[in-house]
Amino acid sequence: ADEINTTGTEVESDASTHLLAALILLLKRGLETRKLHPLTERILAFLKRHMGERITLADIGTLTYFSPVYCDTVFKKDTGRSIVDYLLEMRVTEAKSLLLEGELTLKEIAERIGFGDSNYFSRIFKKRTGYTPLQYRKHTLR
Repeated sequence: ADEINTTGTEVESDASTHLLAALILLLKRGLETRKLHPLTERILAFLKRHMGERITLADIGTLTYFSPVYCDTVFKKDTGRSIVDYLLEMRVTEAKSLLLEGELTLKEIAERIGFGDSNYFSRIFKKRTGYTPLQYRKHTLR
């Protein structure tokens, strides 16, 4: 009789675990499909198109006809990050791809992704990844 009770409890526990996992998945999908504010969508499109250029919050304000502070507030509410932080992350992600291709120098990569100064690029890259760009290239290509 004890074995039946234990087995029943385990089955109920497994069912509860699966149900909880299904609910979490539904919640995640709901968050992922949540519509972004049109302002955030416009800013994201601008960042993707102009990632390799010098971009300031004033540029975003001019593009959207809203104050840069308001743009940053709406953007952060939608994405959980400031515009500058999001842009830096985009640039570092692109730099990782370019580093793995191995064809460009650090200076060329820095210029391509919008950093005028390769030393500044290296500092930002290390701060965000824990590796210098060259360490990342060597470590990842092994």
